[in-house]
Amino acid sequence: MHLTGRGALLDRFAPTNWASLNSRDGDLGSTNPVLLGGNRVFQIGKSGIGYLLDSAHLGGIGGQIVSAKVCDGEPLGGVSRAGSTVYVPRAEGITAVSIRNDRLAVEWKAHIATPGPPIITGTAIWTVATTLGKLIGLRATTGATVTSQPIGPVPSQFTSPAGGDGLIAVAANRTIIAFSD
Repeated sequence: MHLTGRGALLDRFAPTNWASLNSRDGDLGSTNPVLLGGNRVFQIGKSGIGYLLDSAHLGGIGGQIVSAKVCDGEPLGGVSRAGSTVYVPRAEGITAVSIRNDRLAVEWKAHIATPGPPIITGTAIWTVATTLGKLIGLRATTGATVTSQPIGPVPSQFTSPAGGDGLIAVAANRTIIAFSD
C-alpha cells in the first residue's frame, strides 16, 4: 500500500487471486518488498510467485508489470538485493532471481536446509543453515557453496549473519562468532 503521511490510501497492489490466497494463508506477508532502480519493486508471495511492480503506480488488484513462479516452497524471511538480482530464502534453500527489462528469471537455486535471511558481501551470499547450525557462503554468480562452517545452535529460523570490515558475524550457541569473509 502507498499511504499519505496521515494514513490515507493513495495506491495499493494485490494479486488477482488475493481472496483465495488469503483464505489459505498464502498471501504476500512472509517476506519484505525490495526496492529496485527505476521505480520498480519486487515482492514474492508464499506461493512462490514473484511480482514486479511500478512504485509510482502500484496498479491495484492484478496491477503488476509481470509475475512469474520463481521458487518452490514458501519464501521465509528477508529478501536481499545486489544490483538487479534478488536472493530469496525458502525452506529448501536460496533462489537467485534476476530482474532485467521488466522480466523475472531464475538464475540459480542453492539447496540449504532452512536458511535464514541472506546477506551480501562482495561476491558472496551468506546465510545460516538454521537447522544444521552452519554458516554457509555461496558464490553470488552460481550459488555454489564456497564455505560451510559449523556454528552450533542458533536462536531461530530467521537468524541472519552480519557483515562488515572483512568479517562475517553470527549469533549462535549463546555467543557471537566472527569469520573473515
